[in-house]
Amino acid sequence: MFCLSGFASQDYNPANKLAEQIANKLRQRHKKLEKKQVGGEKKSISILSRYISILTIANHHTILELM
Repeated sequence: MFCLSGFASQDYNPANKLAEQIANKLRQRHKKLEKKQVGGEKKSISILSRYISILTIANHHTILELM
């Protein structure tokens, strides 16, 4: 319920040949980064755990104090 799945896909709309080449390079880069970061699998990200993590760091508390 409170999860994000993987990376947001970006759709490029190139205007000319050079822009198309740049867009292709960016697409390839995103594929490589996705494989490197999540092992090629779609990984869900828990929003609640991220929120608690941010609160612990910002307020100088431990996770146990916020739970």
